[in-house]
Amino acid sequence: MQTMNRRDFVSLLAASLASRGLAGADTEIPIILSPHASSLEQLAARELARYLPEIFSGCRLKVSSGAPEGRLFLRLGTVQNLPQLASYVSPSDLAQPDSYVVTVAREGDASVGIIAGADPRATLYAVYALLERLGCGFYLSYDARPDPQSAEISLNGWSLRDAPLVTERILFNWHNFLSGCSGWSLPDWQHWIDQAAKMRFSSIMVHAYGNNPMFSFTHNGQTKPTGFLTSTIRGRDWGAQHVNDVRRVWGGEGLFQDPVLGSSAALVPEDKAVEAATELMKQAFAYAHSRGLNVDFALDVDTHSANPQNIIATLPPGARFQTGKYLLANPDTREGQAYYQSQVSQLVGNYPEIDRIVLWFREADSPWSPWRDLPLADFPTPWKAEYQQALQKFPGLAQDKQAPGMFALSKVAKAFRRALDGIGKNSVELALGSWEFSYLHVADAFMSPEISVISIHQWNTLGKHDILRSIRAVSFRRKVTVIPYAQDDDGAYAGRPYTPPAKFASWLEQGGCAGCGILHWTTRPLDLYHKSLSMQVWKSSRDEPLQQTCEEMAERAFGKADGGAGAKYLLHWVTEAPLFGRETTDLFMDRPLPDVEGTLARSRQRREILDSMSAASLPRDGAKWVAYYRDWEDFVDAFFRSHSAWERSVKARKAGDIDRAREELAQSKPEQVLEMYARMAARPGITSGEQGLLVSMNLRWLPYIVSQRQALGLENIRWKFEPTHTDPLAQQPGSFTFFLDGGRRLWRGWGEKETGCPAFARSDTTAELSESWLAVERSVSLSLRCIMGEPLLEGDYSLTVLFVQPETGGTVDLELGGSEHQRAVKDHMDLRQKPVGKSGVIALAYPLKCDQGAVSLRVAPVGGGIRLCGVVIEPQFRY
Repeated sequence: MQTMNRRDFVSLLAASLASRGLAGADTEIPIILSPHASSLEQLAARELARYLPEIFSGCRLKVSSGAPEGRLFLRLGTVQNLPQLASYVSPSDLAQPDSYVVTVAREGDASVGIIAGADPRATLYAVYALLERLGCGFYLSYDARPDPQSAEISLNGWSLRDAPLVTERILFNWHNFLSGCSGWSLPDWQHWIDQAAKMRFSSIMVHAYGNNPMFSFTHNGQTKPTGFLTSTIRGRDWGAQHVNDVRRVWGGEGLFQDPVLGSSAALVPEDKAVEAATELMKQAFAYAHSRGLNVDFALDVDTHSANPQNIIATLPPGARFQTGKYLLANPDTREGQAYYQSQVSQLVGNYPEIDRIVLWFREADSPWSPWRDLPLADFPTPWKAEYQQALQKFPGLAQDKQAPGMFALSKVAKAFRRALDGIGKNSVELALGSWEFSYLHVADAFMSPEISVISIHQWNTLGKHDILRSIRAVSFRRKVTVIPYAQDDDGAYAGRPYTPPAKFASWLEQGGCAGCGILHWTTRPLDLYHKSLSMQVWKSSRDEPLQQTCEEMAERAFGKADGGAGAKYLLHWVTEAPLFGRETTDLFMDRPLPDVEGTLARSRQRREILDSMSAASLPRDGAKWVAYYRDWEDFVDAFFRSHSAWERSVKARKAGDIDRAREELAQSKPEQVLEMYARMAARPGITSGEQGLLVSMNLRWLPYIVSQRQALGLENIRWKFEPTHTDPLAQQPGSFTFFLDGGRRLWRGWGEKETGCPAFARSDTTAELSESWLAVERSVSLSLRCIMGEPLLEGDYSLTVLFVQPETGGTVDLELGGSEHQRAVKDHMDLRQKPVGKSGVIALAYPLKCDQGAVSLRVAPVGGGIRLCGVVIEPQFRY
């Protein structure tokens, strides 16, 4: 039977609704399941019963395993569990895993809706595909619900047959950012998994850096060290900054209920971090299996933190070897294999839902990978002869710098396979995972053919012929799965997603790929990218043009009567709206904004398309989505204006033109930009990722603009002395701690690491200036500039030193300086004799001239320690 396209189906359905349905509003329609229905078939029935009444307002359904009743009922399940379905579907239609059929039949006087899957998961897919045909839209961050079509249900036009074009369709969220899955609690994981199933992905995938607390193991009495799941008070991976209270960030009012942002597992006591992270992921993986999704666990094997030195040092000398300063376990020895056996046994013991372990590694010349850059000279002696023998089979690799490290990693892969087989986990697959495709030929030479390869590709240039050649060269011998990025953490993070690749299924077919996936961190606004790729890899929607995906998403968001304006807007948005911002390193913006005027002009043009939509034609959620995209354009416009003004101001300041720098900076309104972002994100209901990104911009973008104001004498400079948390195992760790006071003024935090003095606080989330301090027991000298390091302008300042009232002692000597032409200001006082202000601190102000770019402060307690709370540097000159 010819499969009907979705547009024709919607037209047919609309026509059919003009006639009377088969079941009255008072009729309860049974969904007939087998008494032996699997949990997934039962879920499929419940989902159908949940959604259909939203489409047909008078429709009521019940799930039953009894005999059918009435003039209309539905049969749902697999042929294996419900043999009656075999009368209505062709075996060829269900020959492929994940394939399904939806059709209509007659049983006596009754009309029957048939929903059949090749397997239980396919049955669930069939339900979601049918619901989308009836007007629902399932996206990464939300469900689109249609306005009710009729009070009575009609089966006219229920005709679907579909099957995937690739067996693996992976949704991959990468642990490291607060705006990604590292910030998720269980409801976030469950929602993500639900949406993956609704979009007919086959697997979820997560990645664990060596320091991630979601996996640790114990061997020979030693436990692998781990770090933290990132939060706003703990964890430093990849530029994460800390702040005392996220409720005070710009845009945060009403969006945050608690002072700390992070997953529930990140907020436990430090000694419970591994236990909490493991329990969270156990529940997430179990939930994924309950939705029919496979679980791929990507585990770093090549980095320093993935090879715990405390454990490897317990191995006998013959079971380990050294490269540079690192010890590595030799899996070809009994004790070395036992080391890997402990890892694998405890990993799958913690997470029995794992279907595939992906051994993750870096490119050669990585600063974190002793395995990938392992010199031949450091090989265990037996490996040297083996390697030379292998090169006789692959002589072209003799000069390939990747070959030694990949040969060594093949030993690790074999150790994992032996370990899995040794505990009866033969069904758990193994794969290699990395970036790009340059390693494929080397991996293919050394790895066993049953090991698949998975590559994530960062730069959205999948159409390059050299990539296809690399994949084709190995895909006939082993499974290759390609996972493009939906966004880029190193420069395209906060704008729109990448433009989805065209003819994606054909590209996969040319490469002989067994599977595909999508890598991302945030969810919104990546919905269109995920929808496009997820549709392109099914037979009925093979290579679905982006225009069509936009049309259908627009119809569900903006309705049918907008004259195509919604689709036009989305197509322009996903192909030309800006890509900007990074989530790695201390800087949200580490490069100049390109084509600012062109970006602003195109944003205005897209805004005009939105403004052309008639409010009267919008569906029930239409106004919300029009407002969201208008706010998105306003945010982008304001961000580009504010950031480019800051860029011009910095350039002028460095050139010595202070007046021009001040004029330019007056056009930068970052606080307003952040408020606009928050308002935009709140329109459909803010996601966890948007919360994380709002905090990230407050701590990784705003401080640089505030500091530029300080460098131009436009704003006070505030330093807060408080505990600052480090993470010794963090990779590319964030550097800064900030304090936001009740007026949302930004203070730079310094603690023991930065000053050498012990720092204390009454709690991790101090609200008042008086609740944290340095305990100064001996003389300490500090040099203070603008909070992000710019020099102070030459001129007169008032420097206010803040103390917490002493418990004992209290006599202190102060010495302040800032000019080589003026004598240092000195003072000697007993803090117990000084008044305590409304903020609970003792404030001592001193006039000071600065012509050295910084002011110096020496604090020397006399006869007992004092508690130094903060410093405020206030410019006294006019501009």
